[in-house]
Amino acid sequence: MYKTRPLTVAQGASESSGYASRSQTKITLRARAQCTGRNCTPDTVRLLFKAEGTGSTLAISNRIVSIEADDKTYEWGQNSTWNETPSAGNVGPSGRIVETTLPISAFAQIANAQSLRGTLGGKTLTLTNIQPHLQSFVRAARRSSRPK
Repeated sequence: MYKTRPLTVAQGASESSGYASRSQTKITLRARAQCTGRNCTPDTVRLLFKAEGTGSTLAISNRIVSIEADDKTYEWGQNSTWNETPSAGNVGPSGRIVETTLPISAFAQIANAQSLRGTLGGKTLTLTNIQPHLQSFVRAARRSSRPK
């Protein structure tokens, strides 16, 4: 099992983020991968974007996450029916915003990109600050042998 700690990619209360928040909510990214067997290398990485913090109330226009890594764009999430629900724009009690799985090769491209930008609901995510953690995750998951 390989995983990152929750990595902050946006602050809900920050004026520069553009996210409306009634609390000190932050948006975090967690990466997780697993495989079985000795010296295994995971094929996929599971990403979870989540609202965390006091109250975890965050208003966003949609749940589409877009990451531009060099010349490649990755996009996940949903736009349809988001604004048609009674709780439009609010993240529920679990805080889960978007969860997706991608090949470890795509995650490695994101982690090692020279140019890295991201958005959630059209608002900016801060990804360059967490890039060293993503790179460490990739190195650990791809190493050919693990110590006993």
